[in-house]
Amino acid sequence: MVSRSRPGLRAGRVRRTENGAVEVGPVDLELRTLRIMAALRFLSAAVECAAAFYMLRLFRVEHALRVNALLGLVGPTILVLVTVVGLVGVAERFSLERMVLVGLGVALIFLATRL
Repeated sequence: MVSRSRPGLRAGRVRRTENGAVEVGPVDLELRTLRIMAALRFLSAAVECAAAFYMLRLFRVEHALRVNALLGLVGPTILVLVTVVGLVGVAERFSLERMVLVGLGVALIFLATRL
């Protein structure tokens, strides 16, 4: 049977040091970061789907617009959270300049959507 897992994304071992602290390897941190990012996106999708059903249940355009306005806060919040989690996950591999450029890219996305 052929393994379909990608190299570098398999779970490694968690080790305990002599004083009882948990030591996690780089593969474990990358996998955890990836799982947190995906979980935040799933959460965002669940909120969007629930809001869509709620709009249908309200059965009025005015109320649906209010729900839609609240959803306008959810999307950017999830974007920022996923970006921050991702940047923390790759902080050791990227230079500070590269991380600042990514942060500026996210800021430009927000600026472009406000114009």
